[in-house]
Amino acid sequence: MLEIKKTTLAFDAADVTELEQILNSADGKEAFAFLKRSVYDRMARKRE
Repeated sequence: MLEIKKTTLAFDAADVTELEQILNSADGKEAFAFLKRSVYDRMARKRE
């Protein structure tokens, strides 16, 4: 489990484009997958 602390993540152009497409489609499953891959997994790797 991750500790609660401030962290900064950078998103590249592909991430931003993918997020915009997800928001426009309102696809909940894809939104969760994006958050897991692009936010949670990155935070977990930064912690190591």
